[in-house]
This record gives sequence, C-alpha cells and structure tokens, in this order.
Amino acid sequence: MQVTTFRLEDPERGKDNFPPFQSCDYIFELPQLQAYAVHHFQVELDQTNPDFGHTVAKYEIKDNTVILDSNCRPIFGSPSGWLTIYHNGIKDHGLLFPHIDNDGLQRRLGQFAEEADNAFASQSWLSYVLMVGGVLEGLLYNEYKLRNFEKMISAAHENGLINEDEQTQINQVRLARNQIHANRYDESIPNRSLALDISVIYERLLKRDWKI
Repeated sequence: MQVTTFRLEDPERGKDNFPPFQSCDYIFELPQLQAYAVHHFQVELDQTNPDFGHTVAKYEIKDNTVILDSNCRPIFGSPSGWLTIYHNGIKDHGLLFPHIDNDGLQRRLGQFAEEADNAFASQSWLSYVLMVGGVLEGLLYNEYKLRNFEKMISAAHENGLINEDEQTQINQVRLARNQIHANRYDESIPNRSLALDISVIYERLLKRDWKI
C-alpha cells in the first residue's frame, strides 16, 4: 500500500445538505484524486475552533472533493490542513492531468508519468529523471506552447507559476536530460540524491491546480 498527501486550502462554500452530515459546507477540490485507487484516508486540520468541541475533523470524500463539516473551522478564516490517502496505486496516470484538454498530450504525459513511477520503483535514476523531464516539459508546453524547455521554465517563473526553488530544480532536470547524448560520457548522470530531490518538486507540481 502506498501513501500520498494533498494540501487542503482555499475551500469553496457549498450547500448544507451533503450526506451524511447536514452541515458539511467546506469543499476542497482535488481533481487528481480520481487517479488513485484509494483504500482509506484521513484529514488533519491545521487548527479548529475549540468552542465547538471538535477534536477530530468530520469529513467525507465525494468524487474529487473533500467535504468538511462547517463546525470544523478555525476561529478566523477558512479551514486548511492535509488529506492523507492510502492507496493501492494509480489507476490511470492520464487522470493526473485533468486540466489538459488535448487528449493526445494528456495521454502522452500519462505514459511518461507511469514510466517515471516504474523507474523510481526500480531505482533507475537516469530513466526516472528523463521521464520526469518529459512530464514537466509537457505541463509547461500546455501553458506556453513553446518548443524551448528553458524558455518555458523562465516564462513560468516570471509569471509566478513556479517559484525560484522549483525553477532551479526543473532546470536541473533539463540539464540532466542532455546527458543521454554519447558525446557527454565524461559527465556524471543523475544519482539517487538528485532523483529524490527532484521527486519532491515533481510530486508538488503534479498536484498543483494548473488552472489558477
């Protein structure tokens, strides 16, 4: 069994008649949730209102949403926290990219993402970085439609789509991909340390709401 977490923040306010609670009116949209074969899950909130006496969050998952009881809220602002899912794997890697309207691109990124998972599991670090690079380039291509990976990374940073740390890590992926060429045999290829660092950024970007 595998474990994956999702950040819960900026919920929408919904109706008060979602079963099984009459007051579940904070709704967190998680479009990628449909990709996972979820076994069970739990929600941990950052802070709740002690006046209501709730020490455990009341919630349910419905389709691709987490619906939180309205009483499980902080004194100020909207609730936030983490969803942890325990799952048996990803059913369809293409479902990790629900925002991509181009069916061919969505299917291709799904294939790359599946290969990346397989490479990571077998500790094939170069293969993993190559496939991650394909996914990240595809995500940026969907936004900017440029042929140059480096220019798309710069554009994403300038537009606030990725932060400076993410820009640095993605550029590392871009540079590592070029090491597949035979004339660069004297350069070191991606190792476990680099692959694990990249995996943190990669997982974060996969779960990002790209429609923002």
